[in-house]
Amino acid sequence: MFERNAVDEFVFEAVTLGELKKIRIGHDNSGFGPGWFLSHVVVRNEKTGVDTFFFVERWLAKDENDGETN
Repeated sequence: MFERNAVDEFVFEAVTLGELKKIRIGHDNSGFGPGWFLSHVVVRNEKTGVDTFFFVERWLAKDENDGETN
């Protein structure tokens, strides 16, 4: 999980959320080389087949860009 140049996929159940407008992704900046580049996130509603895309294209790292990890 969370390996360099990898795609990580997670499946979970949730109540119906309606149309997604934003999400929040982050980490605690712990460990060796904790920063990571987030290209994009796809949230798929398995019941409706609708995919919602969030294009991020930025580093989540204390030592990159704006220093934010979320």
